[in-house]
Amino acid sequence: MKNSNTRRSKAELLRQQGQEEADKGWGTKAFSLFLDAAKVGDEEAQVEVGYDYAYGITGAVDVDEALRWWNRAYKQGSWAAAFNLGMFYRDMKAWKKAVKWFERAVEAGDDDGLVEIAKIHLRYAGDRPAGLHYLKLAGKAKKKLTEQARRDFERVFAEQEALSPGNLLHMEADLLDERGRYAEALSLLMKGAELGDEGCQILLGNYLTSGRKGVKADRERGMYWYDRAYKQGCSSAACNMGLQYLKENNVDEAFRWFERAVKLKDRGAHLDLAKIWLRRRGNKAKAIEHLEAVFESDRRDRVGVSEMEREEARTLLRLLAGRVPRRRISRKTQATR
Repeated sequence: MKNSNTRRSKAELLRQQGQEEADKGWGTKAFSLFLDAAKVGDEEAQVEVGYDYAYGITGAVDVDEALRWWNRAYKQGSWAAAFNLGMFYRDMKAWKKAVKWFERAVEAGDDDGLVEIAKIHLRYAGDRPAGLHYLKLAGKAKKKLTEQARRDFERVFAEQEALSPGNLLHMEADLLDERGRYAEALSLLMKGAELGDEGCQILLGNYLTSGRKGVKADRERGMYWYDRAYKQGCSSAACNMGLQYLKENNVDEAFRWFERAVKLKDRGAHLDLAKIWLRRRGNKAKAIEHLEAVFESDRRDRVGVSEMEREEARTLLRLLAGRVPRRRISRKTQATR
């Protein structure tokens, strides 16, 4: 028992030292301390190490190591590890694996997983009854959700209440798209776009600007539908316009569209602006300004920032400024609760 307690104390001390370093700015020293604590069996440190490997915070991405450390932490009862595994598979669009890990997170005591499962079923996997069931459970557990999860719940709940015929057409078309049935999806997208559904207009714009198997590309019509969505206040349409112009090497026009997305409260567009300032205009100070804006939280934000976008912004900031903003709620640590 004495050896066990000594081992636990050493692990906790190493983790605490790692956290102190992380609070100053995530770097190799913090990672090294977390890794030492993880090797001694500290589950919170194992979660941190897994996150570092998964997204390449201080080195190269190593998915196998990330999964190994998260699984070790989960086997010790870490709901944070289960949730992070769910987020990892969600970002990979491996919906079944994501749902499995979010369910395990819920079983281990993290009700935020209910919101993520609802989002997967309602937005991606196409099982609306299951999605509504989990959304209802999340509503019952609302007081126990983190702030970010509560905000996500409110958004999803509002989406479901406001579903229109166009929304339903978009959901069905999106599923057909996932299955490679593009011609069938195109027909539904045309109907939904004419009804004014932004989601249909965006996906239709994607089809027409890039083409799909069995669907002929028509750049002008694609841009027309992006513009229709943008005029309804859709920031994603502005971003897609920017990406299309960037693809065509029209940097100035791309920049203008990303700026329009930012004005519509799309924080992810700051990353696109930062890359233009850095790679096309050679202005490091402006690039840093936009990279830091990626992490600014505002309840008025219409579009959130994905974990991959946050990690890309962190990597660029680390290279440019030698510091990294504190990571936010989407990455779970056991100490959150």
